[in-house]
Amino acid sequence: MQRKIISLFLVIILALSAFTLVQASSLEQVPMHGGLTLEEQMVIDAELDALFGEGYATNRREAEYYFELMYSGFMRNRSGDVISPDFYGGSYVGEDGSMVLLIVESRLECAYSHDTIGMLLHAGVNYRLVEFSHSDLFAVQETINEIISERFVVLDERHLRDDWCIYANNVPFFFVNVMSNNVMVHLIEYNEDMIAGFRRYVYDSPMLAFGQGAWFTIGGGEQSLASYFCSNCDDGYSNCDMCDYRYLEQENEINEMISPANAGLLQVHPGSGIRTRATGIQQRYVTGTVGFRVRCANTGLRGFIASAHVFSNGADVLTRGLFTGTHIGTTRMGILSSTMDAAFIALQPQITTTNLLPNNQQLSPLVATARIGDPISAAGATTGGIRNSTVFTLNSWIRCSIRGHQFSGMTMAHMHTRDGDSGGTVFAPAARTTLGIMVASGFDPVENAYVMGFVPAVRIFQDFQSRGLNLERY
Repeated sequence: MQRKIISLFLVIILALSAFTLVQASSLEQVPMHGGLTLEEQMVIDAELDALFGEGYATNRREAEYYFELMYSGFMRNRSGDVISPDFYGGSYVGEDGSMVLLIVESRLECAYSHDTIGMLLHAGVNYRLVEFSHSDLFAVQETINEIISERFVVLDERHLRDDWCIYANNVPFFFVNVMSNNVMVHLIEYNEDMIAGFRRYVYDSPMLAFGQGAWFTIGGGEQSLASYFCSNCDDGYSNCDMCDYRYLEQENEINEMISPANAGLLQVHPGSGIRTRATGIQQRYVTGTVGFRVRCANTGLRGFIASAHVFSNGADVLTRGLFTGTHIGTTRMGILSSTMDAAFIALQPQITTTNLLPNNQQLSPLVATARIGDPISAAGATTGGIRNSTVFTLNSWIRCSIRGHQFSGMTMAHMHTRDGDSGGTVFAPAARTTLGIMVASGFDPVENAYVMGFVPAVRIFQDFQSRGLNLERY
């Protein structure tokens, strides 16, 4: 009898806690986008409901509160990384904006007894039962990452008979598929023999799933100025004196056009086209896109974020499109690693920059983090306009066909991008908070859709700060 009374008392406490949680999701108490006024949030809510259905904004704001509450109840290691419980299978944003919890079926009782997860379940949060825990899935992904990345070799004649090399080099993309509760591995050559070879020579686990894969590219498009100026040149490049003459002539015209007197005519926006300086007799250059404007918190130096695989340290940055070829800035710091691809471009004093997106709406100076299932928008100069998609993973590993570069920890969405879109801003619809910049693109034959990977903005600021450059949005 005493045990029943205690159990009843605990249920009443959890029920009251759940009621408090639901009440706390009101507009005034739990803003989805911090720093906004009530009126601004109401405008955003109306736009979200118009885009994704009535009630989406309320559900998404409530879900964000639940996400924050959930993570606050998880343990952390010395580095501050979250350690999820063994019953937690993951979570994502549903189509209606609500939170969906994944609970390991064999550990459901433990989930109900957990301080925060238990409160969420009693509060009526949607949940699905799955087989594998979130921590186990990520452990498998990290193991494959270490195996392939540390022992990665370029497949050539010396390794044609190396079984491990053949199967490891057949992988362009793998990620934790939270919604499907597996680790999805894409294979370029996709058949039963290649799957069996991967399991035997690379890694095997019941958590693995396989699908047809395709190479990714890092989208800096290489082009030639010379082809624009000489109709006698073939194959898109030139080695004739006429092209050199016309190129220099155009450079002189541009330098005269962008004098201090009319520098105000040129403004750099998110999604603007940019490129490297043309070099060589063929006048080759690489194209990219402006991400979002930033400034040094200590010095006030103005600039913007772009892609480091396009703009290396010290590289000049020129415009493409309007006033093409104008020198607008220089790469002050670029970070190109297995988890980062971002460059800080310091602007020339006479150049101005704005938050104006290609659709004439303003990119918010607020920085946010996307979650699985969140809708996103992106602006790339080559593709043009604004494209929309949904995040399907927050932590993927990709290998690019160009330069063989490998990235891990990329956030992915199904979206078509083109060469020259690299560095383009990724943002949240309606609120237009800054989420990151585009890095790589590919095709997903499993979903029959294009795929875009982006680096989260929060991590960009953290990485620059760890290197002594304290940047801020404005």
